[in-house]
Amino acid sequence: MELRALKYFLTVTEYHSISHAAQFLHISQPAISRQMKELESELGVTLFIRGNRRIELTESGLLLKKQAQEIDALVSKTKSAFSDDGDLNGDIYIGAGETNVMKYVTDAIKDFHVYHPKVRFHFYSANADDVKETIDKGIMDFGVLVAPTNTSKYDRLTFPDSNTWGVLVKKNDPLAKLKTVKPDDLMNRPLIISEQKKVQKSLEEWLDFDNVTANFVATYNLLYNATLLVSSDVGVAFALDKIVAKFETSDSLSFVPLQPAINAKVDLIWKKNATFSPAASKFLNCLKKSFKHACDE
Repeated sequence: MELRALKYFLTVTEYHSISHAAQFLHISQPAISRQMKELESELGVTLFIRGNRRIELTESGLLLKKQAQEIDALVSKTKSAFSDDGDLNGDIYIGAGETNVMKYVTDAIKDFHVYHPKVRFHFYSANADDVKETIDKGIMDFGVLVAPTNTSKYDRLTFPDSNTWGVLVKKNDPLAKLKTVKPDDLMNRPLIISEQKKVQKSLEEWLDFDNVTANFVATYNLLYNATLLVSSDVGVAFALDKIVAKFETSDSLSFVPLQPAINAKVDLIWKKNATFSPAASKFLNCLKKSFKHACDE
């Protein structure tokens, strides 16, 4: 299977049209059609549902699209790692959950760019499970994960700051007047919770189901959608402190910490025995230094 064929395939999926893909790639339409038929023949599956004006993907096509995107990202990353014009350059990929502790990373990037302006950073926002998957596949160099999550198979660096769990409610909710929220305060309230299983287990233990009847009505991946659910009176959302500050003013929401408190540490992780590009290796050293002082060359 040629990389060129996969690039053609991804372009066809982007435009939903062989003719439009051909125009973008500046090659003939028959050439792309031939490549797509050869790709289907090689894999022994049908990749496309061919309509009069628009091409859609079959289940096999959707699977190949996902894998082709990962292959394309790895190829680009590999080429970048070997490019050298005398100055440090290349691309660094960071997957991250939602946490204000990312400020350590962004501050380090600012310092790093003073000495290495040709290095580019790429961020992927997702939950811990998705971030770990991209690291395992070599797509991301680093991940920023909020506990609870299993990081035992990775090398890691724990950030100096941590986060605290609480609930996000509307300002006119009686819970908004409390300094802290206890499990009994959430009795029979509709609850919105992270989709991550380890987070769910931790919060379920806090709720103590022997004494509290919980009503989980929705799960979320990233917090923005959860804020919309709260604003629409769907329920009360479990969330981390500080990252909700921007929503509290604009959406008339309030954050109330849990009691007893649940604190969540934040780790920077990477593959054990990872072989980094020169740029990624130098940035990791920079980030370690930034916990105490600014990066230097």
